[in-house]
Amino acid sequence: NWWQTETGGIMIANRAGILAALERAVARVGRSDAALLVAFLDLDGFKAVNDTRGHRRGDEVLCQVAARLATHARAGDVAGRLGGDEFVLVAEHIPNQEIALELGRRIAVAVREPIVLGGDRITVGVSIGLALASTAGETAAQLLHRADRAVYAAKRTDSGIAVSAGPLHALGVRAAT
Repeated sequence: NWWQTETGGIMIANRAGILAALERAVARVGRSDAALLVAFLDLDGFKAVNDTRGHRRGDEVLCQVAARLATHARAGDVAGRLGGDEFVLVAEHIPNQEIALELGRRIAVAVREPIVLGGDRITVGVSIGLALASTAGETAAQLLHRADRAVYAAKRTDSGIAVSAGPLHALGVRAAT
């Protein structure tokens, strides 16, 4: 359930691993005053990397993005590649929405930094949807869906980050400033 990047030997979860980690984290929601955060990252402009520089270079970019995401994971957090150009960070014990937004901002800055590979300078953007859960009642699939929907709201913002703080039936997505 783990995928090792070619750069730095950093291990991140593959799709099965990140979904399993999310299931375990959802089972623990409500046991503390802090929230569970699902940060859903969708790379912007990645298709152009594959189209213009080839899939091998695209794979190298994905490894760099994975490494950058992993450096922002705290002990106990799980970072993973959901598939394609989508990544997820599952972070427990997030004290409030502002801390979640700050984490999202730091990840966005890191991912947007140019990637230098063999003389190529490659830049990709990122849209990040944040979903928080502080009480039991949502499934892992529902929480992931909220984060995914927040990504689409994030794509329409200047910051590229949006947060969904409530349950799916009361989706309150707001853009980060």
